[in-house]
Amino acid sequence: MSYAEYAKGNNGKPYKLPEKSLFKSAVDSSGWKLLSEFYTSPLQGGVHYVGYVDSSGNVHSGDTVPDDAVAVLKYNNDYTGKPEDDPRCESAVIAIAKRVVQTLTERWRITVTAPDSIAALGEMKKQGQTASIDARQCI
Repeated sequence: MSYAEYAKGNNGKPYKLPEKSLFKSAVDSSGWKLLSEFYTSPLQGGVHYVGYVDSSGNVHSGDTVPDDAVAVLKYNNDYTGKPEDDPRCESAVIAIAKRVVQTLTERWRITVTAPDSIAALGEMKKQGQTASIDARQCI
């Protein structure tokens, strides 16, 4: 959503920007592994005019407020540290992964013939032989 919609809130209740720790906690509690993370810091440095509400109740983004605006929308960030250290974020891009293991059993019947040996020695009685192969594929 835009900062103007964010500043307006929902039915008189203000929205809150999510904290970076919220995403990390959600990944940790899910059983997935956090591969990478990128956060966009919110607007920094005090009060920003981010939009207005017109007489029809429509929200408009931008820092220019016309004369017919019924409400001015402002975003205020009191955080004074470095933007990358702000605990809140405007957006988050995270990459997560989860290892999934599935046991698969396959049975194959292989018949081997040696035509030259059969011609020279004749055909032998069939003998049952079994083999087991453990194959793993890691992605």
